[in-house]
Amino acid sequence: MSDQKTPKSETLSEEEKSAAEELFAQAKKKAEDEAKELARKASYMFLTKPGSKRGGEISSSLWLITFTDIMALMLTFFVLLFSMSEPSEEAWDEITTGLNSHFAQYQSPQWYEGGQDEIDIEKLDLSEALNLGYLRSVITQVIKDDERLNNVVLIPQEEALIISLPEELLFPGAAAEVSAKGKQALFAIGGSLANIRNRIEIIGHTDPQPFAERPDKQAGVESNWELSLRRAMAVGDILAQVGYKRPVIVRGVSSARYDELDQGFSQQQRLDLSRRVDVWVMKDDGSAKTDILGLK
Repeated sequence: MSDQKTPKSETLSEEEKSAAEELFAQAKKKAEDEAKELARKASYMFLTKPGSKRGGEISSSLWLITFTDIMALMLTFFVLLFSMSEPSEEAWDEITTGLNSHFAQYQSPQWYEGGQDEIDIEKLDLSEALNLGYLRSVITQVIKDDERLNNVVLIPQEEALIISLPEELLFPGAAAEVSAKGKQALFAIGGSLANIRNRIEIIGHTDPQPFAERPDKQAGVESNWELSLRRAMAVGDILAQVGYKRPVIVRGVSSARYDELDQGFSQQQRLDLSRRVDVWVMKDDGSAKTDILGLK
């Protein structure tokens, strides 16, 4: 019988536990009631009319909250419809015309344009040949390897490579025929030009001194212009002998380019530089039949 009795300490412990749970439930319910009361008072605080004596009197503007929500939803709905629609071109034109006519008084007067003349410009389709940069490097090496060519000057241009040959390299005095030394120099340079497709033009130059006053002048030549032209022709003949088979344009300009020389040189240096023959190696192959002066 003693084994079936519940100890007094265990019975009290269960009672205390039950009482504690009941107290906790009461406290929880009381806290919830107080929270609801505070929330009700707070909502009444915002919904009651200002200055009303009765705390429970609800403002008559409460409907504005619902109305504002409805208007916002309607605005969103119509914006969505407009974004999904395709405007009519005729209606759009009418709107823009009306706006333009309304605001035209604030704009500057319209300028009317007349008819445009048709200009027919012929396009020159130039067929490029050997790259001038590569050709320059080849001829530069030829000049370095031959002491006779020390006075030869290479002048790169946008559309051409100029090989400038001084008078003392090619001609004895005021002669129009190339000397033996000059022929050797031209054969050395001409080897690089023999097989290229580039168009070549040769221009002879002289100094501005009167040709009749030159003590070394030769019979058969009457002027600086004739001397410059015959020298250009002589250089062209040698290039043909070397192997250049394409047509060559030759010109004699006498002293027409003398004033283009740098004024920093002395008078004698400018005279020496003006007595020369320039070989223009063009970047194209001459298929457009143009020359350095733009002539056909």
